Amino acid sequence: MRKMASIQIIRAITPIEGADAIELSHVNGWSAVTKKGEYSVGQKVIFCEIDSWIPHDLAPFLSKGKEPREYLGIKGERLRSVRLRGTLSQGLILPISVLPPADYAEGENVSDSLGIIKYEPPAPAQLAGQVKGNFPSLVSKTDEERIQNIQGLEKYLDEVFVETEKLHGTSVSFVLNESGELEVCSRNLSLKEDENNLYWKLAKKNNAIILLNTVKHYYEAEGTSVVTVAIQGEGVGQGVQKGWEYGIQIPEFFMFTIQVNGVKIPEEDYQMFSNGGLDVRSVPVVRKSTIRDIVGDTDNIGAALLKYVEGKSALDGKTIREGSVFRSLNDSNVSFKVVSNQFLLKGGE
Repeated sequence: MRKMASIQIIRAITPIEGADAIELSHVNGWSAVTKKGEYSVGQKVIFCEIDSWIPHDLAPFLSKGKEPREYLGIKGERLRSVRLRGTLSQGLILPISVLPPADYAEGENVSDSLGIIKYEPPAPAQLAGQVKGNFPSLVSKTDEERIQNIQGLEKYLDEVFVETEKLHGTSVSFVLNESGELEVCSRNLSLKEDENNLYWKLAKKNNAIILLNTVKHYYEAEGTSVVTVAIQGEGVGQGVQKGWEYGIQIPEFFMFTIQVNGVKIPEEDYQMFSNGGLDVRSVPVVRKSTIRDIVGDTDNIGAALLKYVEGKSALDGKTIREGSVFRSLNDSNVSFKVVSNQFLLKGGE
């Protein structure tokens, strides 16, 4: 689960050219504008990531003197990537004193204590669907860790990764549950079958039950006792995300991961299924290489990768690319996403 607000340490503070009252405070791979002199290097603070919904009482200045917006009954504001004085600011830094006195550990999730939640854009009518139940408990939701939160990137420099394009659409999961039934899910919910709902349209268009059983039978033949199978991907095209239709008029499903019994299958197996083992489209593969091959010898791997992923989508060569997902070829548990700042500043996500 993504930590929208957590205890972090300020790693560095740098000046902003031409600014007398503000400076840039650095937390992990993030940088956020703060008042000059308000914080110091090594200080424990609360860091709120972009896409956090911040209650008005916690940070009234975010509303800039206007009436605060409302989301899920909470008055407040959404954190976005912004440029201030030509400097990219991502996130919000708050003093730890807004929390009850306690010995907080670095990395501790304090979202619930502060009433901070993740903002999810309202879904178009064709995406909403009728809720059947919660997301299946035996399947992991799709949410890669952002590169800004990855510590010790240098240890992965010479590891081989498969880089795929991160498409901007809606998360879709086809699940063969423990009863052998098909469940079709959005990011957070299982949906009732509905011929007008995009998720179910994609399931039927791609013969999801056949895809899932193909994976199940493969692993059973390998000696695995299969309880659940999930094929997860992105639904993209017209009516999904405005400005990121990729020239696709009728929405399509692009697979990006497969789970068996709630665990991602090895990347080598996934490549087998995505390269013809399953009759389904996959997200575009950008390259297979080491991180060093991409960024060379640099002291700031994260910044180099953030710059590297900027550009156009491989789907149409015109749409701004959201970013990339990197998955280790040797360890399916090692993966992260790099979301382009160019994409975020254009209003994505």
